[in-house]
Amino acid sequence: MPTKAKQLSEITDEYSSYSQLSFEGKGGGQGWVKRDYTTMIWIYPDGHYLEMFVFDLGGGEHVINDALKGGLVRTFQELVNDIPEYSKNAGSIHYTSTPSWGSN
Repeated sequence: MPTKAKQLSEITDEYSSYSQLSFEGKGGGQGWVKRDYTTMIWIYPDGHYLEMFVFDLGGGEHVINDALKGGLVRTFQELVNDIPEYSKNAGSIHYTSTPSWGSN
């Protein structure tokens, strides 16, 4: 994974399936949401970015209703706002990933 990006196409090959995401009162960055709301990306002015994924661990129906969409966007907005301050206090934060469910 790259540590910096200036545009969505540098992060994913599937950028055509994303729409612009903006937060009221939040300038100085670019937000993107995948049409099915399973991925949200925020590119900060310095090129660092935050990416949030939603995984379906249930029966595979993978339906994100309107209530869940609203909650996901609010959670992502809080992260977008809080991460820069946290990073400044904690120092450099490196990319982390959850292990795949099939690994031992």
